[in-house]
Amino acid sequence: AHTGITFSPDGAFLITTMQENALHGWKLADGKHMRMSGYPGKVKSLSWSVKGKWLASSGAPAAIVWPFQAKDGPMGKAPLEL
Repeated sequence: AHTGITFSPDGAFLITTMQENALHGWKLADGKHMRMSGYPGKVKSLSWSVKGKWLASSGAPAAIVWPFQAKDGPMGKAPLEL
């Protein structure tokens, strides 16, 4: 079951949290699915940077920040740990 949902500020991406230790996302233009994993626990919160270039998430000892600068979002890119 999805436990949280957020749209990117430009409306290009939909990201959800679930009961598992990962985020799920979709590029809305083509429906391409992405899974962002590596969390030791459930993701508790999400927040976009003002221009939507980064998505910060909690659910690990540190904040995990995913890059969304490219047209395909974080696919093939590693997140930053703050």
